[in-house]
Amino acid sequence: MAPYSTFMLSAALSILLNLSVLAVFIVVIVTVVRRHRPDAVPPLLGAVIAELLIAVLSFVGSTVLSRVVGAAAYADYYAAQTAVFALAGAAARGLFLWGIVRLARPPEHAG
Repeated sequence: MAPYSTFMLSAALSILLNLSVLAVFIVVIVTVVRRHRPDAVPPLLGAVIAELLIAVLSFVGSTVLSRVVGAAAYADYYAAQTAVFALAGAAARGLFLWGIVRLARPPEHAG
């Protein structure tokens, strides 16, 4: 079994990569998408921000609780966290799909 420090390094690198990709999504949404299709920005940005919050809360929750509680309590927490974040992730991806559908439709021009 890998030492705890290896596990933490792997988790930290994983969250750093995830947050970096989400930051790129945010930049593209608030620059390119907003310029060409502002109607698609709210669901896309909402989805990416939700994914960002899920990633941070999951990492912080796992890191803190792994140090504070015992193995049995951590397993119970991890099971609950997985279910809650799976539902939240599904909702975020639903928002993202809504934004993609808006992008796929021709823009509605007033006037």
